[in-house]
Amino acid sequence: MKEGTHPFYPSHYNADTKKYQSNADHLRETGVYGREKCSISFLKNMIELGGDAHDAGKGCRAWKNYFEESLKDPDSARKKEDHSTAGGQIIERLIPHTAASAILQTAIYSHHGLNDSISIETGEHLTEYRKRKAENLSIDECCDSFYAAFDKAGILALSHRAREDASLLLREIQTKLKKWGNQYGRKEFYLGMFERMLLSLLIDADRRSTEDFLTGEDIFSAMNMGDGRKAWDRCAEHLENYLVERFPDAGGISLYKKEISAQCRKTAAGIGGRYLLSVPTGSGKTLASLRFAVNHAKIHGKKRIIYVAPFQSITEQNAEEIRRALGRDEIVLEHHSSIVLEDDEEQTKYDRLTEDWQVPVIVTTAVQFLNTMFAGKTRNIRRFHSLCDSVIIVDEIQALPVRVLGLFNLGGEFSDRVCRRNRCIMHGDTAASGRDFGEPAASFQTDGITDRTL
Repeated sequence: MKEGTHPFYPSHYNADTKKYQSNADHLRETGVYGREKCSISFLKNMIELGGDAHDAGKGCRAWKNYFEESLKDPDSARKKEDHSTAGGQIIERLIPHTAASAILQTAIYSHHGLNDSISIETGEHLTEYRKRKAENLSIDECCDSFYAAFDKAGILALSHRAREDASLLLREIQTKLKKWGNQYGRKEFYLGMFERMLLSLLIDADRRSTEDFLTGEDIFSAMNMGDGRKAWDRCAEHLENYLVERFPDAGGISLYKKEISAQCRKTAAGIGGRYLLSVPTGSGKTLASLRFAVNHAKIHGKKRIIYVAPFQSITEQNAEEIRRALGRDEIVLEHHSSIVLEDDEEQTKYDRLTEDWQVPVIVTTAVQFLNTMFAGKTRNIRRFHSLCDSVIIVDEIQALPVRVLGLFNLGGEFSDRVCRRNRCIMHGDTAASGRDFGEPAASFQTDGITDRTL
């Protein structure tokens, strides 16, 4: 088979349609999809370049032989052909000995599973190990097929922009840490979080291209989310009507619930940052914070709302309340370990949604949220980038174990200050807040730790 005047190298095969996905198409789709999904401006060029090169190792006869033999005998115990090392070596040839090259190589080498950057046994750096491994691979052949798939001048220009952006990234980290007085962690932590973001985008783009080819869907249709503001408009309208029905009585405790909710609605117009809602248990935090989140998402064009609770019981209870309040079950994803669907097709769809969180509203547990930020499995890393451009509600913050608060706060600092993510942090412990229902307006005192307070 030929692609133009160049050999055809397959990436995937759809047994239902009997069609092949060319590696050239897969690389291009991954680069474009990764760039479109990236919410951080100075990672866009890097993720596009990384997507373009990530599976370049499939562009050689050794891979094609392995692929064809695997189709003939799927149960074969033959060792899988390395197809990521070539991509990293192409990056190093394009922008040698640079921060951009090191960052991109690490992401490419880990897009099928995390690798240690430095070997614990030998002390050898991952990039040095792969460089040594490349001596026994068909790197030149892979380079030829790579440049047959892409315009070389365009790739060189993209590489130059990626190199400049990596330098900007390092300066941004240094500048922010200096501005914060080094009180929010070390530069290595933030560089690691940026690396995780890049890897998240690469994993998602790579798997999206593969999944959509195998299911017959159009990868680029997933980029078209429609008019998000109109969707939030509909949610906000339904929520307002629901609140009127939910609290028809203006007397007693309902009066205070309405006042708290109204203050949340008013505050939604504010700028991004962290918000603290500190009110007693039973004062309607869930709906009040949802009112803030929906209206804030509508006003500021946020992509999604993520509700996080410390316990599964709270998550299940509030997921049902949120679905009723928004009136659109199809846009609410409830994600925790107890969801098991009887229908295999529905379970497959659910599993895919929980891997990328590409839905407007996610209701999940603190365990899943922290896994998304820090766990090493690729399904957790994949959805990390979905935290960008979102409104996150953290309920019952006082219930989180003390031992996880350090990581939680550091991850929050990165997301709040870099990923255009806004957090609404809530606690309902009256003793902790030192307030009661006597003066509801006083429940919104400014706290020196937060940027904004509801």
